[in-house]
Amino acid sequence: MKISILKCFFICGISLYSCKGPSIFIPALVGNDMSYIPKALSSDSIHRKHSFSANYSVSSMNGGSAGNGIEMGSFQYSFAKTYSHINWAIGTAAFLGKTESLPRTDKTIDFPEFYNKPVKGLTLRTSFGVHDSGERADFRILSWENALSFEGGQYASFRENLSRQTDLSNTILHSGRNTWTTGGATEYSWRAKNNATAHFGLRFFFGYVINWKKNTFYAPLMEREFIERRKLAMDFTFYAKLNRFYGTYTSGSFFGASFAKVGLGYAF
Repeated sequence: MKISILKCFFICGISLYSCKGPSIFIPALVGNDMSYIPKALSSDSIHRKHSFSANYSVSSMNGGSAGNGIEMGSFQYSFAKTYSHINWAIGTAAFLGKTESLPRTDKTIDFPEFYNKPVKGLTLRTSFGVHDSGERADFRILSWENALSFEGGQYASFRENLSRQTDLSNTILHSGRNTWTTGGATEYSWRAKNNATAHFGLRFFFGYVINWKKNTFYAPLMEREFIERRKLAMDFTFYAKLNRFYGTYTSGSFFGASFAKVGLGYAF
């Protein structure tokens, strides 16, 4: 199988969260929808920021005989405003991708119908937070982050059809097409000492999918403790900007699924 350079790069991020377990089929946008939104520093001369970015992500829903992967591209727009001690932002993103190709292997594949399924979706983002500022840096103490996502495509239909089966042994499945992820983020963002146009940021997000329980199915014999401890979503993002161009790298996990994402954007 031909593996791209980007996939090799993402293995480092995905491996931080990967572990063996049941076959997992969850919405492709979960995790990927909590995209990083660039915000101006308090010390910037302009406190509002429009941002456009293109992103590429690889997700791995571990388990099963071959593992389940999804590749997606997305285009994001956001608007952010920074005040003395508060900041807020809104945004939207469109996703397009597919589940991975059927592996060329002699091993039995648990769910061959999972492979080669198109994925598409739309996300609405909001962020509202408080921060403390210094001469060259902002410590964004806490931000309330939200992502409302709507997913379509054949992969979403596959999950709906699978939920109607009576035998879901060693399987975790979320059949819903719409998800609402909410949680808190903390971030440290700063400007380079010798270059005022160079900005950097580190963000950690920790949250939960509100409507997760309603459309989630799993085998009755699976340990409830396993289910409960995997309901939380988390990710880590590194942000770097030079002049008006910026890049991001994000690695995260949710419910046994791991993802890594890289993005390039333009902000003004």
